[in-house]
Amino acid sequence: MSYVFQVGDRVVKNPATWKPSAFDAWAGIGTGEVLCVEVAPGIVDVRWPGGRCYQYVDELTLHFKPETDGEFSHRLRDVAPHE
Repeated sequence: MSYVFQVGDRVVKNPATWKPSAFDAWAGIGTGEVLCVEVAPGIVDVRWPGGRCYQYVDELTLHFKPETDGEFSHRLRDVAPHE
């Protein structure tokens, strides 16, 4: 399942859908923050602890903390995965 994100959402890589890239040394490590949505169809701009990178939305999932689990669930919807 893929999600549509909003600016400010905290995200982590989805290990089930993550595609290896040249940026894997730092992109997808830790928790990222969505800075800009729809950079291109299905792509968002994410600031990771190691830098910024464009990511396909189907490679990410929202980062939930136990005390706020479900806080964002009202905004989630399916989108087509990239090929």
